[in-house]
Amino acid sequence: MNQLSDRMLLKDAWRFVFNNWKYLLVLTLPVIAMESTLLYLLSQTIGMLQPEDLQDYLNSNLTIILLVGSLNVVLQVAFIGGLYLSYMAIDLKKEINPINALMAGLVKFFPL
Repeated sequence: MNQLSDRMLLKDAWRFVFNNWKYLLVLTLPVIAMESTLLYLLSQTIGMLQPEDLQDYLNSNLTIILLVGSLNVVLQVAFIGGLYLSYMAIDLKKEINPINALMAGLVKFFPL
């Protein structure tokens, strides 16, 4: 019914991403780094077939896994807030630094 309108919005969305990919990449890099670190920490358990080995690994690395996991959750929420602010700034033709957008998103995390 509104297929033409939906196609135009999708086309505009892709054009927006292609025009601002560098900015969006810089905004995404901290989240990518935390996700990669957490994946690396948890991927060490893949070859562990014995429950004792897994338990020993988790006991020795539990603090760092919990710390990275908690920071990951905070960064993901800050990323969503920063992404919203970035889209609004780009759409309104205003300048905003990706790091400042993430910091503004991070400030919004704690009231949540």
